Amino acid sequence: MGLPAINITFTAAQEAAIDAALTALETNCPFRVNIAASAKDGEQSLDVKRYPFVQNAILNTAPANPTLQPPFLSVADAGNDLNLYNQFTPKIERLKAILESYMDTQWLAGVEAYFYFRKFYAMLQEAVEANVPGADSLLADAKRLYEN
Repeated sequence: MGLPAINITFTAAQEAAIDAALTALETNCPFRVNIAASAKDGEQSLDVKRYPFVQNAILNTAPANPTLQPPFLSVADAGNDLNLYNQFTPKIERLKAILESYMDTQWLAGVEAYFYFRKFYAMLQEAVEANVPGADSLLADAKRLYEN
């Protein structure tokens, strides 16, 4: 199966709309954080196995047992954290799918651009063999890609 030909670019309106959507993603989540990978080492977060236990504790068990609340923590704050976690889940899945398709589309555009370059390079080599004026310098410039 061959790859589909992309041969298209964003219109100015599409590019502006995508940039506006990205800006909206940034501005509508001003509390987002970036955490170094090393800072995540050793920290435990929610996963499929832990989620039902955490959810039950925050939504049911802890509120029903106020005397068992840690004095320095708030079940309401934990509920907000769980709610935010839940709000992010479908958005992250959508963003992953969009990012994957954007990356695949960029990759395909790169494949096609490099395919063109290889054909152009071959034509430059033929032009040099045929003594086409100026072809030597063009080939010398393009040949730098293949050095080393």
